[in-house]
Amino acid sequence: MNYNKCLPVGKPLALLLSLLLMISCHDEEQEAPVLSAGQSQETVNHNQLIRFGDAGLDRLAAKLQAGNQRVHILQLGDSHTAADLFTGQLRMRFQQRFGDGGPGMVSPVQVSGQRSAVVSFSKPGQSWQLFSTRKDPGEDFPFTGLIAQPLQNNATVTLTLTNGNPGRYQVSTLYKSSTDATLMMGSASQTLPNSQNHWQLSAPQRATFPLNATLSGQDHSQLGGWFISAPHPGVILSAVGINGATLSAWKKWQADALAPLAALKPDMVILAYGTNEAFDDDLDPALYRRQLEARVVQIREILPDAVILLIGPPDSIKNKEQTRCNRREPVSLANVMQVQKQVAEAQQLLFWDWRGFMGGACSIERWSAAGYARPDLIHLSADGYKKSADALFNQLMTLMKQEQ
Repeated sequence: MNYNKCLPVGKPLALLLSLLLMISCHDEEQEAPVLSAGQSQETVNHNQLIRFGDAGLDRLAAKLQAGNQRVHILQLGDSHTAADLFTGQLRMRFQQRFGDGGPGMVSPVQVSGQRSAVVSFSKPGQSWQLFSTRKDPGEDFPFTGLIAQPLQNNATVTLTLTNGNPGRYQVSTLYKSSTDATLMMGSASQTLPNSQNHWQLSAPQRATFPLNATLSGQDHSQLGGWFISAPHPGVILSAVGINGATLSAWKKWQADALAPLAALKPDMVILAYGTNEAFDDDLDPALYRRQLEARVVQIREILPDAVILLIGPPDSIKNKEQTRCNRREPVSLANVMQVQKQVAEAQQLLFWDWRGFMGGACSIERWSAAGYARPDLIHLSADGYKKSADALFNQLMTLMKQEQ
């Protein structure tokens, strides 16, 4: 530090003033941003949100600012996504500011232990059997990780928008079939062409909610979800999560499962995995990095213009009986976060440090005491998820405004 420019010359009073100025100069210097080792000048850090040079963010910012286009954000993840509390709040913030483009992608039927903030379903009853990548074998799942198999001809499910809006929407069905099938949505009939047992999206169909959907073709057809959009500009935020999911669950997806995802044309893809990997004491960081890089490459190949955001796992506690923080937290949590940040930098993505926002190691205990986390010290409360989503939204807005 050059103290000469701060140190005045004078008598005792001036000497005292000089000492105060030296302290002031020191404080200002400490607050100046410092690039970490290997961090490029293109890296932009707004609180916990780091931009490692993703050019797609500029296009997304311009599209949102225009206000006359549909913007689709799609989040893939584990239970933090499947609860649709974090994503529900993020959806609400985007839609309040930029317009409501509709609910987005939702499950085919009700999934036990999961929820949607935008759609509720009639009970499957004896009409449907649900399979998921969480507990069922197979390598023919869609990217939603769910398969609804009709158990009878003309199996029906009723979808209701939780906001009570009965307006008209456009609905596409994620399905696969070995023959032509028929889907009734309300009083309108739609043919689902033979997809040769590959997952694909049907043509959008106008529909009014509550919606009674009936599928014929019990032995030949399956559903993977519904994509619901409004017939006007606005933001759509799809929450596609499975309790207990890890990146390895993608191995159960059909080989071309990302094709219908590409057809949805998301402007931003958020990958929000890591909690379940962190609880794996035998996690191989090198293997995990290869898996994560492979997923990013897959998305980049089908969506070259989309923004990709990695969300690090929130803080969590695994060994509650231990007294020291570093022994209470999951063994692999630090490795997961390090790998995610490394991949984000190497692949020039966005990265949001959720754990850092919470306060770092063992911060979930303080969050739990304040009512922001559940007693399991893994999941957050509704208020905790909303607080987190508000932080990410605000940091995204700051970053996009800064970079426009």
